[in-house]
Amino acid sequence: IQDPDAGASFQVWRGEVVRNQCIISAPNHAPPVIYTGSDITDFSFTFDTNARLCHCVTDGGVTRFFFFNTLTGQPDELTLPGVTTPKCTLDDRRVTQTTEADVMLAYLKPDGGLYYRQQRDRYTIERLLSAGPFTALEKMYMSSTLRLQFEVARRV
Repeated sequence: IQDPDAGASFQVWRGEVVRNQCIISAPNHAPPVIYTGSDITDFSFTFDTNARLCHCVTDGGVTRFFFFNTLTGQPDELTLPGVTTPKCTLDDRRVTQTTEADVMLAYLKPDGGLYYRQQRDRYTIERLLSAGPFTALEKMYMSSTLRLQFEVARRV
């Protein structure tokens, strides 16, 4: 955490929710508790290009996104009421793309639409990616064809 020298592919990090605590772990790192809540239903995390932790949690029906704000030089929090199934990821882990890479935050809103925000805007601009309607954002990841992919569940 906060040591980008080894690169984004240095080791695999895993996250889990245990007794309403969000925990991340890696083979050579003691597992810290990064969030404690009372009713956690969603949890996702990633690292930015400087290896700073970014994570989103839905707790008690309220989604919060925690990130490092480069403008203030401090950790920051964005509260997103009504948002469900949030996911965050670094959109491009290639060393050659360090200056262009963004942490992406995606989620569903009550209208069933898939929305996203990105790091370069400090997550202040919300964009509609697809009107859906969807019931869940299951996964968000960079594919082998270097495209950000979204796995969603549709309403029937």
